[in-house]
Amino acid sequence: MDLEESSRIIRQLALDWAQADLPGKRLTYADYVRSIAGLQQATADVNRTAAIVAAVFKQANELKKTSEWVERELRFEALAQAVDHRQLLVLLDLEHAGAVDDDALDLYNERVNRFNTND
Repeated sequence: MDLEESSRIIRQLALDWAQADLPGKRLTYADYVRSIAGLQQATADVNRTAAIVAAVFKQANELKKTSEWVERELRFEALAQAVDHRQLLVLLDLEHAGAVDDDALDLYNERVNRFNTND
């Protein structure tokens, strides 16, 4: 896939995000493009990027999360792609979260279950 096609897909994903009905303060379209492009750089695979974005959006809709949450989780997924050991990163993030409270455990479970397809 060429750079122009990848850019088109990133812009379409950003537009989908901009049109999503997520609660809370909205980010700008440029923020959406920047977040997705960062993930694309980490994956180097526009199909993988689209699959990750879809999984994060699905969770955001199901769990009533904000665009800020989506942005944070796309950064997490970009890092997970870069280190190529997602499960270890999920555990390390939990261990270094400070106090392991309900919110930290919820986030851990969200990340662990993000790609489960047992719907």
